[in-house]
Amino acid sequence: TEAALDELQAIRDILLSDDSEGQHWSDDIVAVMQRGRRYELPELYRLVEQRRRKTGRSLPVSTRSVIRNTLQVHSRDSIKFGEFGGGKNLFAHVEYGVWSLQDR
Repeated sequence: TEAALDELQAIRDILLSDDSEGQHWSDDIVAVMQRGRRYELPELYRLVEQRRRKTGRSLPVSTRSVIRNTLQVHSRDSIKFGEFGGGKNLFAHVEYGVWSLQDR
């Protein structure tokens, strides 16, 4: 539908943009995750949202979609890997709704 296409375009624009500090969404997610630990999506949403509020950065209506898409485009475990300028394999998809930092 047109509304779904508009939402995808908005998410794409957000993923491709830097904020005023040159930070990307992937930087926020990496910053809140600890290596070797698994995170369920609701916890990741909460942690990333807290970090962005704390640093005075934006939280669009589509924040949770942006977080999910960021995880996917930065994970070789996802068919979305590399889309929207992604390409760094930062995250591992452990199981449905569960993510971790990629082992280095």
